[in-house]
Amino acid sequence: EPSGRITHLTYSPARHALAFGTAEGSYRIWDLHKNRLMQTQFGLSAEVKGLCFSDDGNSIASGSGNGLIQVHEVSTGKTKWKVAAHQGPVRSVMFTGGKNELVSFGDDNRLAEWNLTSQNFGGELGGGSYTGVAYSLKSGEVFYNQG
Repeated sequence: EPSGRITHLTYSPARHALAFGTAEGSYRIWDLHKNRLMQTQFGLSAEVKGLCFSDDGNSIASGSGNGLIQVHEVSTGKTKWKVAAHQGPVRSVMFTGGKNELVSFGDDNRLAEWNLTSQNFGGELGGGSYTGVAYSLKSGEVFYNQG
């Protein structure tokens, strides 16, 4: 049973799993094949605003209301990577380029790219103020709306 308000949902076709983030700063991963809870991650420091699985379903990234991004192993819950990414809430996180690159979008209107292998900031994408972001699974391209 989730506690509190659900703030974000994401699905992993590779794992046939559903994850949901909460206003209390946690997420849960539900195995849809076995109809059971796989993992609960608490203590994410703020409301979960964005959540996504890597293409292979082995990692999950969360973006929080305090600007923090964290990546965890799905099987163990172990923290693989975290960074204070944005000044203000993270609105969206997406894996790109498989499991080693992450794109984030925040209330600070920054669209940022992160290299998880080197654990470095990869730079800002485009320039200016953004109102939304989307990722094409087919082409691997990131699309964004400027406001």
